[in-house]
Amino acid sequence: MKPTFPTRRRGKGLTVAEMLIALALLAALGGAVAAASHAFLQAHSENVRLADLAQRGRVVLKRLAGETRTAVAVDIGTSRLTIAPAPNGEGLTQLEYELDGGTLYYRRTVNGTETSYPLVDAAGDVRVGTFSVSRVTATDKDGVQYTRSVTVQLTLTDADGRNSLPVTTTATLRRNQ
Repeated sequence: MKPTFPTRRRGKGLTVAEMLIALALLAALGGAVAAASHAFLQAHSENVRLADLAQRGRVVLKRLAGETRTAVAVDIGTSRLTIAPAPNGEGLTQLEYELDGGTLYYRRTVNGTETSYPLVDAAGDVRVGTFSVSRVTATDKDGVQYTRSVTVQLTLTDADGRNSLPVTTTATLRRNQ
């Protein structure tokens, strides 16, 4: 007869090997979640920067187009747009947008006094890379040449220069509407 040995009852706990395998799986899962979270945060940060560029561009161009549409005359330079607004009884005689040193300035002349402030400051988190103005001219029935429409293109960049966004608007002057 064969001798019998008492059998051990296995406890309800985990062995050391099982515990090490579980910890290794948990560490791998944690690493995957951390990598996915990091990628999500980077993509979110990039999208916020692009949205800020787009919003800043929309605000500037909406203002510029609205003032150009109500103008009686415009004058353009390589990095400047000067607008002669329609008389409004408030003494406003001139509006000007000018790119100088990466800052887009907005100037108003009211009753001979000019006020100036930056619309997009080069020291901020959004900068103006380019500001170009072009116009389409026409000749009226009396042979007088006038500006039919103005097109403005801005290229905005974020502070670290990784993202840039070109935005464009075209406006037809009041005389031609």
